[in-house]
Amino acid sequence: MVVAVRRVRSSDDATWVVPALGTITATNGIGHAVGSVVTRSYSPGLVSGLTAWAPLGLIALTRARRQLPHSVFRRGIAAGALIQAGIVVLVLPLSRKT
Repeated sequence: MVVAVRRVRSSDDATWVVPALGTITATNGIGHAVGSVVTRSYSPGLVSGLTAWAPLGLIALTRARRQLPHSVFRRGIAAGALIQAGIVVLVLPLSRKT
Protein backbone atom coordinates (compact mmCIF):
# COMPACT_ATOMS: atom_id res chain seq x y z
CA MET A 1 0.00 0.00 0.00
CA VAL A 2 2.83 2.38 0.78
CA VAL A 3 4.26 1.92 -2.72
CA ALA A 4 0.83 2.56 -4.25
CA VAL A 5 0.32 5.74 -2.24
CA ARG A 6 3.76 7.03 -3.23
CA ARG A 7 2.92 6.31 -6.87
CA VAL A 8 -0.33 8.27 -6.64
CA ARG A 9 1.39 11.22 -5.01
CA SER A 10 4.08 11.34 -7.67
CA SER A 11 1.90 10.93 -10.76
CA ASP A 12 -1.46 12.31 -11.85
CA ASP A 13 -2.14 9.33 -14.13
CA ALA A 14 -2.17 6.90 -11.18
CA THR A 15 -5.13 8.43 -9.32
CA TRP A 16 -7.23 5.34 -10.14
CA VAL A 17 -5.17 3.52 -7.50
CA VAL A 18 -7.02 5.32 -4.68
CA PRO A 19 -10.47 3.85 -5.45
CA ALA A 20 -8.81 0.50 -6.23
CA LEU A 21 -7.23 0.38 -2.77
CA GLY A 22 -10.49 1.59 -1.22
CA THR A 23 -12.39 -1.21 -2.94
CA ILE A 24 -9.86 -3.85 -1.87
CA THR A 25 -9.78 -2.59 1.72
CA ALA A 26 -13.56 -2.28 2.12
CA THR A 27 -14.38 -5.64 0.53
CA ASN A 28 -11.69 -7.36 2.57
CA GLY A 29 -13.07 -5.93 5.80
CA ILE A 30 -16.64 -6.82 4.91
CA GLY A 31 -15.50 -10.26 3.69
CA HIS A 32 -14.39 -11.23 7.18
CA ALA A 33 -17.90 -10.51 8.47
CA VAL A 34 -19.45 -12.52 5.65
CA GLY A 35 -17.08 -15.39 6.45
CA SER A 36 -18.20 -15.35 10.07
CA VAL A 37 -21.88 -15.37 9.12
CA VAL A 38 -21.45 -18.18 6.58
CA THR A 39 -19.43 -20.41 8.92
CA ARG A 40 -21.34 -19.33 12.04
CA SER A 41 -18.04 -18.91 13.81
CA TYR A 42 -15.47 -16.27 14.58
CA SER A 43 -13.36 -15.32 11.58
CA PRO A 44 -9.87 -13.93 12.24
CA GLY A 45 -9.91 -10.29 11.25
CA LEU A 46 -13.61 -9.83 12.00
CA VAL A 47 -13.21 -7.06 14.57
CA SER A 48 -10.47 -5.15 12.77
CA GLY A 49 -12.24 -5.66 9.45
CA LEU A 50 -15.46 -4.09 10.67
CA THR A 51 -13.98 -1.40 12.89
CA ALA A 52 -10.97 -0.31 10.84
CA TRP A 53 -10.61 -1.71 7.32
CA ALA A 54 -14.16 -1.46 6.00
CA PRO A 55 -14.63 2.13 7.25
CA LEU A 56 -11.19 3.13 5.94
CA GLY A 57 -12.00 1.71 2.52
CA LEU A 58 -15.40 3.38 2.45
CA ILE A 59 -13.87 6.75 3.40
CA ALA A 60 -11.31 6.38 0.60
CA LEU A 61 -14.08 5.53 -1.87
CA THR A 62 -16.25 8.44 -0.75
CA ARG A 63 -13.43 10.95 -1.07
CA ALA A 64 -12.26 9.54 -4.39
CA ARG A 65 -15.79 9.71 -5.77
CA ARG A 66 -15.98 13.42 -4.94
CA GLN A 67 -12.52 14.30 -6.22
CA LEU A 68 -11.89 12.13 -9.28
CA PRO A 69 -13.46 12.17 -12.72
CA HIS A 70 -16.18 9.53 -13.03
CA SER A 71 -14.22 7.48 -15.57
CA VAL A 72 -11.12 7.35 -13.35
CA PHE A 73 -13.21 6.42 -10.33
CA ARG A 74 -14.93 3.60 -12.24
CA ARG A 75 -11.58 2.32 -13.55
CA GLY A 76 -10.28 2.18 -9.97
CA ILE A 77 -13.35 0.31 -8.72
CA ALA A 78 -13.02 -2.21 -11.56
CA ALA A 79 -9.31 -2.72 -10.86
CA GLY A 80 -9.92 -3.17 -7.14
CA ALA A 81 -12.75 -5.64 -7.76
CA LEU A 82 -10.60 -7.68 -10.15
CA ILE A 83 -7.69 -7.75 -7.72
CA GLN A 84 -9.95 -8.76 -4.83
CA ALA A 85 -11.60 -11.47 -6.96
CA GLY A 86 -8.17 -12.83 -7.85
CA ILE A 87 -7.22 -12.96 -4.19
CA VAL A 88 -10.44 -14.79 -3.32
CA VAL A 89 -9.88 -17.31 -6.12
CA LEU A 90 -6.38 -18.01 -4.81
CA VAL A 91 -7.23 -18.12 -1.10
CA LEU A 92 -10.60 -19.87 -1.03
CA PRO A 93 -9.23 -23.33 -1.96
CA LEU A 94 -6.62 -22.99 0.78
CA SER A 95 -9.23 -22.09 3.39
CA ARG A 96 -11.19 -25.28 2.70
CA LYS A 97 -8.19 -27.47 3.51
CA THR A 98 -8.21 -26.50 7.19
